[in-house]
Amino acid sequence: MAKASYRDAGVDIDAATSAVDRIKVLAKSTRTERVESDLGVFAGFFSFPDAGSERLIVASTDGVGTKLRLYGQLDQWEDAGFDIVSHCTSDILVHGARPMFFLDYVGAGKLDPDVVVRIVSGVTEACRMTGCALLGGETAEMPGIYNHGDLDVVGTIIGEVSRSSLVDGRSIEAGDILLGLSSDGLHTNGFSLVRKLLGSDDRPEVLGECPAGSARTWGELVGTRHRLYFPQVAPLLGRVAIQGMVHITGGGLLDNVPRILPSGVSARIRRAAWDVPEVFRHLTSLGEMDPSESHRAFNMGIGYVLIVRPWDVSEVQAILSEHGEPAVEIGHVEEGGEGVLLD
Repeated sequence: MAKASYRDAGVDIDAATSAVDRIKVLAKSTRTERVESDLGVFAGFFSFPDAGSERLIVASTDGVGTKLRLYGQLDQWEDAGFDIVSHCTSDILVHGARPMFFLDYVGAGKLDPDVVVRIVSGVTEACRMTGCALLGGETAEMPGIYNHGDLDVVGTIIGEVSRSSLVDGRSIEAGDILLGLSSDGLHTNGFSLVRKLLGSDDRPEVLGECPAGSARTWGELVGTRHRLYFPQVAPLLGRVAIQGMVHITGGGLLDNVPRILPSGVSARIRRAAWDVPEVFRHLTSLGEMDPSESHRAFNMGIGYVLIVRPWDVSEVQAILSEHGEPAVEIGHVEEGGEGVLLD
């Protein structure tokens, strides 16, 4: 069997990166003096009410992706709504921002009112957990654009942070420590590859089967929610200095950690520092995946990373522990090099 890759499943991370780089040029032509273009890497910033104001409005948009196909087969529509809020919240949380309000979009070839209500119930559950208001949204029925049975869920979050409290990674330096928070599974990334490996589009019954050596079905393994980190991480804000935070989404540790690193440093991550959850062991074995590919396609068990000074590690771990969150030391920042070095 040929080694599986995300590209073979129809997702080209490098092509997506190229498109984003070209889009940035177009977006730059629209900037006003209140756009803080040199700040966030996971979200956009806008000073309010005036250019240079202390208050920064933070915005991010994302979607649940092809995980929706599995959620439909598993009849877990509430989880789709929860996922989109969870994903978007972490994308602004990494900059120290707290959510204010959320907007959702549900598009389909044929809308099922019961399904839409179930999705939005998941949205509201996650919003209540973050103190975020669901301000509005859009439902669109577009036959001919979406095939019958197809569904899309997208969300936009708006938050805020003071300029003095912003976490942007600029202060990261050699010797800083990377602390990893565990994921609950694949979250909302890597599902085009998962569906290809399982063959679940053509044989959905596979989701009810257990991989060899597991007591859990494939549906239970891959159908977990995108973990919401806000309740555990928010108590750190303002209590201890955090040099950088990273939400591990598409591209895994290898592509996401470098987004927050300043030039002149790299991150060395020790793969043996945490136990890889069984879902990733089964998937990588099924696809005979190379480690470099699996760590770009999947989060491999680490869904959120904090970068702190060595002398702050104990305090950060203690605060997280108060909220039931263990933080594992998974690596450090070192001088020179580029990106992530995976030991």
